[in-house]
Amino acid sequence: MKKICIIQFMIFCLFITGCSDKSLTDTYDENMQLAGSHAVYIDEDGTLKGFGDSSLGQLGDIYDEYIENAISVTNDVKSVHSKGFSTAVIKNDNSLWICGYNQESPFEDDTHTKTMTTNTNDSKIRKNFVKVLENVKTVDIGYCHTVAILTDGSLYAWGNNEYGQLGNGNNVSLDTPVKIGEDFTDVSVSFASTYALKKDGTLWSCGLNDSGQLGIGNIENSNVLIKIMDDVKSVYADFYTCAAIKKDNSLWIWGSSDGASWNDASYSAIPVKRMENIEKISLGLAFNVVKKTDGGIWGWGNNVYGQLIPDSTMLIIPEPIALSGDILDFDCNIDSVMIKKNDGTIAIQGNFQQNTTLPEKEYIPYLSVLEQ
Repeated sequence: MKKICIIQFMIFCLFITGCSDKSLTDTYDENMQLAGSHAVYIDEDGTLKGFGDSSLGQLGDIYDEYIENAISVTNDVKSVHSKGFSTAVIKNDNSLWICGYNQESPFEDDTHTKTMTTNTNDSKIRKNFVKVLENVKTVDIGYCHTVAILTDGSLYAWGNNEYGQLGNGNNVSLDTPVKIGEDFTDVSVSFASTYALKKDGTLWSCGLNDSGQLGIGNIENSNVLIKIMDDVKSVYADFYTCAAIKKDNSLWIWGSSDGASWNDASYSAIPVKRMENIEKISLGLAFNVVKKTDGGIWGWGNNVYGQLIPDSTMLIIPEPIALSGDILDFDCNIDSVMIKKNDGTIAIQGNFQQNTTLPEKEYIPYLSVLEQ
């Protein structure tokens, strides 16, 4: 049985609508983020801009409406992180701020909250950014839990802990950050799993493991961090899949099926080598997009909504294929892809807009920048 926040996430992703090209400065992994129903990016002056659904406070002070054109959300931002219903930013002074869906979070002041009335079990929404921690190097905010690494390498986690995703040795949810370990450099979280990379290149995981997503050779959950592999350079997780890029630039994937025929089983409980010469990967729901070390963009998996190849009759792309187009950076989520083009504009293609209750007007079904 999946936890309630997974169900809530899928429900609210049905209430998303369209967007148009918007300006974006030089970005990489932590400067543009596509969530299920909203998107955020950092402009050249450090301003966080966003558009899409704001009904759960995920765009800060502007809430209870759909933001069609990008608006300024907050400023002095160094990196942004967003999955599900929340948005987290690390500011230039290394302080961590979070807004949006507030299930089992560390927020103490109730001044800026309101009660959710639909499919939310009366959980709360933060309609403005609230400061959570100081001296934060990086963070990943999941659907019901958050994990941060401080500038001294210490790892902290908080939120829902039903499956042990906080890694503190029990399954008790926490509303304040708890220290998990030291000497960490990177972290990525999914629905209810956590992946943390140490300075020595070892990758560790904990939490939900029903699809083998912990990469430990079985499907048993763990409430403590368990070592997966060595020589890892970066880690990427979402939904029930995890991927790691090793120091030799080889790509390894495990967990739920990545949507391609080359994954013979419905899941893999151990890391499986997929490709060579990979610089970056972003995980969607049963589809993936990667950037090779030569700059080429490749993708495979689910293409039902044209998220990989718009207007194609190919519903599934079984093998990695080169995706042509003017693409500098990208971020995937559920059934859509957010793309930064070389001229600094961004576009979204796939199933990012479904809200049929909006006033009648002309909407672009998706913005195509990837061509077959």
